[in-house]
Amino acid sequence: SDTFFLGPKLEAYLPMSAGPVTFKVVINHVECEGLDPTPENGPEDDRDVEPTTNPYVTFSWPGRPQFKTKHLKGTLNPFYEDWEEQFYYSTRFPDQLRVKKILVSVFSWSRWKSHRKIGHCEVNLATIACGPLAHRRTLTAGNGDPAGIISFEIEMMEVVRSMKLEL
Repeated sequence: SDTFFLGPKLEAYLPMSAGPVTFKVVINHVECEGLDPTPENGPEDDRDVEPTTNPYVTFSWPGRPQFKTKHLKGTLNPFYEDWEEQFYYSTRFPDQLRVKKILVSVFSWSRWKSHRKIGHCEVNLATIACGPLAHRRTLTAGNGDPAGIISFEIEMMEVVRSMKLEL
């Protein structure tokens, strides 16, 4: 099951009338466990199935370019110890963080064929903005089956909040 460490309450942190907010976002400590090496359409999809994969992870963030780790060769349990992304994310509507999500996907890199999607998970931005820092999620394959576990840290630190002044 998906687990995380609880943070502050969303309603207290993101008031509906708060106005524009800018966050500094840091993504790091990405690790996968027990990735499924089976091709998307089952073993008959690839005659040379080996119990390994060449995984990389992508983070698709609303309104931002996709962030991608390097691929690691021949592992079902990759750990990207030196990978980190930092950027700023601004929104005029912080209450919409409840419905905006990041998509975290794991692919198997291939030199000769298209890269195979192993699995994915989603996290809403409000969960990230309010805590927790550490996430551990089950990856879901295209057919709905579990495809492994992914752990990562995402921190959204508020750096600017513009308040509307009413006279």
